[in-house]
Amino acid sequence: MSEKNKDHFFSKEKQEKAAKWLNDKLQNKKCECCGDNTWHVADFLVAPPRFESGTILGGKVMPQVAIICNNCGNTKYFNAIKMGIIDGEK
Repeated sequence: MSEKNKDHFFSKEKQEKAAKWLNDKLQNKKCECCGDNTWHVADFLVAPPRFESGTILGGKVMPQVAIICNNCGNTKYFNAIKMGIIDGEK
């Protein structure tokens, strides 16, 4: 994905909004794998496909913001619509 397209979906402004949302919401910021408490927000969104009986690919997706433990790489995903990063009506 080109730099231009990447910014359209998850600009620095949206990444900062996600980081603020996470800091406000997360009660326990420690990684359950290694105990470290330093994370970073990935600079891209991910979107696993929704399971639909009888299909493998295609259909609706659920956009996610990924946060990654700086020590061990443990990765967590949060719903980008719930976070206000993506408009769920579109």
